[in-house]
Amino acid sequence: MAVLVTGDTDMVPAIRAARRAFPEKRIGILFPYGRSHDELRRLADVHRRTSQKQCFAYQLPDPFVTADGCIIAKPAEW
Repeated sequence: MAVLVTGDTDMVPAIRAARRAFPEKRIGILFPYGRSHDELRRLADVHRRTSQKQCFAYQLPDPFVTADGCIIAKPAEW
């Protein structure tokens, strides 16, 4: 199973392509807090929504430092 964390309909063509390439695989969608879309729900075998609390609890620290020392920061407007 592949699980995508998205509410973005730009993923629809990729999901359809994955279904054609791997028809036996299941696809799940985990919608971020405040996001959802009917077309994505219809394409998924399973879908769930996250709560606002879960959305913030599961984020990486800001800034995030990778194993090789690269510093990744969230954009200010995020």
